[in-house]
Amino acid sequence: MDQQIIDNKLIAEFDKLEQVDYGDNTIIYRREGNLGYKPENLKYNTDWNWLMPVVKKISDTHFHSKKIDPMLDYGRHLFLIHNTLCELDIKKTCAEVVKWITWYNKKRK
Repeated sequence: MDQQIIDNKLIAEFDKLEQVDYGDNTIIYRREGNLGYKPENLKYNTDWNWLMPVVKKISDTHFHSKKIDPMLDYGRHLFLIHNTLCELDIKKTCAEVVKWITWYNKKRK
């Protein structure tokens, strides 16, 4: 499977898109009502209208830890996301979002 499809699926799961499994290895992600998208048609890596709500959700996510190191990682990841936003580069921003979600998922466990 293409890495971009894997990354978009990771973002879709963080974005809490509803997943509908049709039982024949076809999974559809539902967004905005009844619109459904196959994993290869998710647009986080190509459409700011898809990616920016996820960036907002990341910015609004509070990571609580008694250790200082995870907080430094959290801040560093947010800084990198915001930096790529200033460059107006959706590919770089999407890549940093994927890194943040991967980091966040590991730290939550």
